Amino acid sequence: MLQPGMDIMMQRGKQRPVVVRVDRRDARGFWVGFQHVQGRVRQDHLRTFRGAEVQAVRVPEGFQKVLPGVLVADTEREEGIK
Repeated sequence: MLQPGMDIMMQRGKQRPVVVRVDRRDARGFWVGFQHVQGRVRQDHLRTFRGAEVQAVRVPEGFQKVLPGVLVADTEREEGIK
C-alpha cells in the first residue's frame, strides 16, 4: 500500500524510470507525487500515476521491486471494487 512520503520508482511505457515522492491521492483515484531530479524533490515536476505504474518502493536497504498487480489490488480494495 502506498502512503504519503514514500519514495517509489515508476515507469510509463518505454520512458525511462523516474523516482517520485508520493504526496497524496486525488479524487479520481490517481496518486500524486513530485519527481526527484538529481537527488532533490522538485515541486515543479508533478507526476500523477496509478499503482500499476509503480515498479519499486524504497525501503531502508534500497529499492525493492513490486510484483505486478499488488498495488492494483490495494487500490481496488480502497475504492470498494472487487
